[in-house]
Amino acid sequence: PSPSAGAAVGIREEGPPPAPPLQPRPPAPRELLYRTPAQMAIDGNTVEEEQEKAEFSDNALHYQASLQLLGNRVQSLLTAIRGE
Repeated sequence: PSPSAGAAVGIREEGPPPAPPLQPRPPAPRELLYRTPAQMAIDGNTVEEEQEKAEFSDNALHYQASLQLLGNRVQSLLTAIRGE
């Protein structure tokens, strides 16, 4: 059978178009990249150790959750591929 007029050979027409590749989000024009310290130390240090520890813990928790979610997704895809 010959392709219909105007249809390209080898091009799939059904289904949604492919998703665009992920692109990094540019920073907002007025997004602060630092925190204003609540109180500066005597030696001039403006790092608030407790605040940094809290932020680090929050980031670590989100990172672990993301890894677990990704691992579960890969495992489910492998299970589907194997037909189990």
